[in-house]
Amino acid sequence: MKILLIIISACILVLAGCSGNNTTGGAITDTDNLNNCNDNNICTNDLSADGKCSYTEIKPCCGNNVCEPKEGCDSISKMTSCKKDCATCPAEVSVIVYGCDGNCVKNLDGSITVKGDSTLSFEAENSGEEDIKVSGEFSCSRASSTSTVKLSYYGLSEKGYFENGVQNEVTLKGKSKEKYLVALTGRPNMALNLDCNIYINAGPNINLEFFNLKLEK
Repeated sequence: MKILLIIISACILVLAGCSGNNTTGGAITDTDNLNNCNDNNICTNDLSADGKCSYTEIKPCCGNNVCEPKEGCDSISKMTSCKKDCATCPAEVSVIVYGCDGNCVKNLDGSITVKGDSTLSFEAENSGEEDIKVSGEFSCSRASSTSTVKLSYYGLSEKGYFENGVQNEVTLKGKSKEKYLVALTGRPNMALNLDCNIYINAGPNINLEFFNLKLEK
């Protein structure tokens, strides 16, 4: 009798385990159907209705291999919103007078007065997203003259270089800044006002910043 009861109990357990329609014991849901309709395309809406799949295109969509409006390089921020589909913003370089260290003063009008050993600093900025190789150049001329003069005539030696570069050249990465330094050594042998320029050469483009250099004995 005990053996018969054991056999009946085992049969009941087997039948109970086989009564469901799927692994979770529930009916197939709309979510199950929608998962089966996934085409792995981020630029489509996946739809399921009555057991059938349908798809609608998402536009604009970053990732459809088409550079659509407002996805490309923004002319103000110099940022590309969809780099998957659009070209990045090209390098765009500018330069400003940053300041000076040593026996010198940066004046309110932007001019620099030098009385002895000094380091003039300029800031080159790449507001674009692409990297670019740049070089620097520093030159001066006497007021009302276009002829370049050597500061050695006036008791100063000069050396220009990028702070983080190799000598006079550096790769200016996208959205970055680099300081260009001009080291002046010696003491001016006369008082003189010079018109000076800092050039940052970036490929076919030359970026220029003008300033007045005042030498004082």
